[in-house]
Amino acid sequence: MADVAPKVYVIADYGKGDAAFAEVAQFIDAYVPGVRVRAISVEPYSTIQTGFWVNQMALNDKMLRERFKIEGKDIEAQAGKSYLYVNTAPRRDDSGPRRDNDGEKLVYARLATGLEIVGVFSGETFSFVKPLINIFREFDPGKVPTNGSQFRSRDIFPEALGKIVAGDYSVLGEELAIASIPEPSGGRIGHRDKYGNIKLTTKESEVSELRPGDTISVEIGEKKREAIFTAGMFSVNHGSLCLAPGSSGPIGDRYLEISRRGGNAWKDFGKPRIEAEVRLRKIGVSSRILVIGNQR
Repeated sequence: MADVAPKVYVIADYGKGDAAFAEVAQFIDAYVPGVRVRAISVEPYSTIQTGFWVNQMALNDKMLRERFKIEGKDIEAQAGKSYLYVNTAPRRDDSGPRRDNDGEKLVYARLATGLEIVGVFSGETFSFVKPLINIFREFDPGKVPTNGSQFRSRDIFPEALGKIVAGDYSVLGEELAIASIPEPSGGRIGHRDKYGNIKLTTKESEVSELRPGDTISVEIGEKKREAIFTAGMFSVNHGSLCLAPGSSGPIGDRYLEISRRGGNAWKDFGKPRIEAEVRLRKIGVSSRILVIGNQR
């Protein structure tokens, strides 16, 4: 079978439909011949949402590899190899004036599944895939500088990505300690979809004491609502607000979602920002309130 062109999933905070995605894709096209570029937009400066989607795309890749293996097929031979190119760079590693637009370092990660990631090491970008990382290295700053452009993900980093896709790892520098990656924040909004479903960074396993039918107090900012805990968002009556394992995260331990069946939970809570803290409490029959999940 002829080689199939690689796929690069760009996860960045440029904004939906922003021309920056097209500019970055233009440069990736130049350094990765025949590439197919896909874009995933996250909120400005949100490394939690970025990390959430790095993790989800990594889990999807793992699931597809396993599915093709069961079928006796090679997914890379059939569909092409996938890479993640990640850029949410708020430059919060140093709050002082930056020389020549300097910013966070560019790093390389290879997961246990074989998926390769080229991305800026900022905040929680790599936190959610931390347990899956086998190799974690920075790019040699002498070959891939961290300064020299306000728009590094267009002007500097695509060439480094091209080297990795071509199998040239000579641009990599020192190994980095995987332990240097911060743990992911729990009890936060990781994403909200166009239906208004609010995806949390809290997993099923963190609320193991809950049972379907339990009433939960959900507090986001100044808004507080009661929701029904259930096995799925369609397991309640139309119009009901519920807390349930969603579609994101590992199979068997999904991230929780707050949803209103047939409605918009995000609007119910006043359109909270991504990364907002979410407080969950089980309301007991004796009016006791039991704190559950990863609260701060």
